[in-house]
Amino acid sequence: MEKINSIAARTWRWLRANRDWLPAVVVLACVVAFWSVGLVGGLAMLRGAQSPMATLIGLYFMLALIAISITVTVLAASDLTRRITARKNSPRR
Repeated sequence: MEKINSIAARTWRWLRANRDWLPAVVVLACVVAFWSVGLVGGLAMLRGAQSPMATLIGLYFMLALIAISITVTVLAASDLTRRITARKNSPRR
């Protein structure tokens, strides 16, 4: 129990010290969750018998979601990279 409390305390300290990193980290976590759900059950709609138009619309919708997730991932990763390099190049307090 003490080990869990120390990990939680370190996590909260890190979050307080790096509050500006939180949006990019949350976005990356959401994209990982999106891709995990997609890998587990994303192709289930192709198994069912649907009309060709419904399948095509569903595939276009998935394509749009994939493109958006890739764009958001690149933006969040570049933001984190910029913050890490800025922290390394700045003088220590």
